[in-house]
Amino acid sequence: MASPNTGEGSSSLPGFVRSLSSPGPAPVVPHKKGKDWIKATFKKRDCCFFVPANEHENELENALCLCGRTQKAHKILYAIGDHGDEWEPPSHTIKSTTDAYGELEFQGAWSVTRSKYIRVSSDVRASNLLRLLTKEWGLEYPKLLIEVTGGAKNFVMQPKLRRIFRHGIIKAATTTNAWVLTGGTNTGVMKYVGEALHEHNIRSQRRIVAIGIATWGIVHNRQDMTKRGQIVSYRLHGSSDAKGASLDPNHTHLILVDDGTVGQYGADIPIRAKLLKLMAQTNDFAGEFNELFIDRAIPAVCVVLGGGLNTIKVVLKNITRNPIIPAVVVNGSGQGADLMAYAYQKSDENGEITEEHIAQLERKIAEVFPQNKDKHGHVLKDLCKIAKNKSQITVYCADDEGDIDHAILNALHKATNLSPPRQLRLALNWNRVDVAKDIFQETTQWEERDLYECFQISLSLNRVGFAALLMEQAVDVGAFLTMERLENLYNSKVPKRKFFGMLLE
Repeated sequence: MASPNTGEGSSSLPGFVRSLSSPGPAPVVPHKKGKDWIKATFKKRDCCFFVPANEHENELENALCLCGRTQKAHKILYAIGDHGDEWEPPSHTIKSTTDAYGELEFQGAWSVTRSKYIRVSSDVRASNLLRLLTKEWGLEYPKLLIEVTGGAKNFVMQPKLRRIFRHGIIKAATTTNAWVLTGGTNTGVMKYVGEALHEHNIRSQRRIVAIGIATWGIVHNRQDMTKRGQIVSYRLHGSSDAKGASLDPNHTHLILVDDGTVGQYGADIPIRAKLLKLMAQTNDFAGEFNELFIDRAIPAVCVVLGGGLNTIKVVLKNITRNPIIPAVVVNGSGQGADLMAYAYQKSDENGEITEEHIAQLERKIAEVFPQNKDKHGHVLKDLCKIAKNKSQITVYCADDEGDIDHAILNALHKATNLSPPRQLRLALNWNRVDVAKDIFQETTQWEERDLYECFQISLSLNRVGFAALLMEQAVDVGAFLTMERLENLYNSKVPKRKFFGMLLE
């Protein structure tokens, strides 16, 4: 069986493929901008190698390929394999210039929203996505990344938890100038994020940046989106099904990952992980006082509600890779989240779980995933590994005191193991006085220079609440106000009346 290899880095194709295909992707020219750069950089994938999903189907006109298409639905077909052969996107698809990018226009009952979108190949470079978001689509770098993951289909959140989640995720995003990353569809936990965003948009003119990364092949009405650089009217499908879902109209940006399949989920997961990892390591971002990002360039946290086998794997990868992305697991949201919460709560300080609780965990796994008996052992191992890394996990319950946004920010402090001065600077960067108060309650001994540094930054950033809190924490204003500092503050953009009036009181 011949296997065309069109993955990134491939230098050749089998002769019969090479003769019918283009010479390969155009080289990216650094000075290209806008549509020219997008066309030169981003690709789509089409299956070009038919592998029958069922035995004896390769002779039938409507036989299904492992990519999910019928044989006659293949636009390009270079070879036909046998049932039982493997099918993989890098070797059984061919890339060409993306044919879907621009803006989607969602027509609602009372309003119209627009979202930028693009179809990209599953081997897209995260650095190109970051450039697209910031340089081409004009987003400012965030101060925090909040990934929301979990239940996709048939996920139901209880009313009390729904209210807490909506309020908390919006407060966390608005107070920290965060980007929210989700799976981007109008189903499950992504739909609840969309509803929270919609409520916020009704009350505020400033939209929260919400980036949905979904698999192209599961998007309903995707055929209407195959236009370049245009505004496309998008029709929401009435309901989701096993083969797909509609996009959520409340996300501001949508990245649709094409691995050449149709009706198969999962191509988006590694791309979302690559983008998060890159941004958590990126130091090249604009804005004042970015030195406040102490541990890494852009802190990131993962919020988990419900979820299945993939959700557990995502959390395990997040908390064990470098840089670490801590998780806030919402207990009581069901399925995978509840299993992780149980493993966390029943493990000791070293992450060890007793045999009694292991047996109970096995029973819970069987109840949650009755149709995946062959995966139960792997799930148990993953949960035990998560418990071993419990310092990177924060379990939140709807009955806990404090909002979920507080749990999100405290999870970052707990997981990054920052010193108190660095924690304080992070809270200052987010403009979260409530988090700073918790830090002061936990740490009573401070170096004068650390308090002075935060005090000067709070004045320069026009953060009155922080300045007042630091004055309460024994900042000696008389000793702080040297001639040099006074001159620097006077020449800065500080509103003179407000701050100097406060200092003189």
